[in-house]
Parts: sequence; C-alpha cells; structure tokens
Amino acid sequence: GLAGGAFGLFTASIENSGGPTEVLPPEARDKPTRVVLREMLKNMKDKSVSYAKGFAYFGALYSFNECVIEKYRAKHDRYNPMFAGCATGGMMAYGAGPKAMCFGCISVGAFSAAIEHFLELH
Repeated sequence: GLAGGAFGLFTASIENSGGPTEVLPPEARDKPTRVVLREMLKNMKDKSVSYAKGFAYFGALYSFNECVIEKYRAKHDRYNPMFAGCATGGMMAYGAGPKAMCFGCISVGAFSAAIEHFLELH
C-alpha cells in the first residue's frame, strides 16, 4: 500500500543519487542540467513504481501466508511469522530454483524471527 510506495520512492531515490560527475558517461556531461534532471526524475519514477509493486507483492504474500499458517495451527504465537517468512521467501525465489528457494526460506524466516523478537522486547 502506501508504505510500499513510500519505501519504493525512497529506494529509487537512493539508487539515483549518483556520484561525482567523473563517473558519468561523456555524452551525459554535455547535456544541460535540466535535461539530466528530467531524465533522472523519470528514471526515479519508473523505479519507484517497480519497487512499490515488489514490496506490495511481498507484503500481500507474507500476510496471506501468515493468516493461512495461523488458521492451520490454530495458535497465535511467535512461530507463525517465522513460518510465514520461510514460505514467503521460498515462494518469491521460485523462479530461481531450489537452492534460491532454500536460501529465501532461511533468510526471510530468520529476518521475520528477528523482527518478531525485537518487537516482543518493545
């Protein structure tokens, strides 16, 4: 939703922040600042939309998995987010093969467990 859009915009702005002009290709150095700025903002907009869609997809898939797992287990405990993270990480990496699915499962599951642990403390 809105948080995914904001995070997509933030991520795209960091990616477009660029560096010194020495890293620019020679043809970009000759362009007027207005043209470079317009191109940068268009690129930032396109990437923001793409990132926002990815974050929305991830969030929806994670929420769905957590609800299904909670309903199946008939419990509301700290393990549900970990299992939902594992399932979501595996599903998101489906196209990259079994190794990536295992890595996605472990990494997103561990991240979900860490977030759940941190939120329990506060």
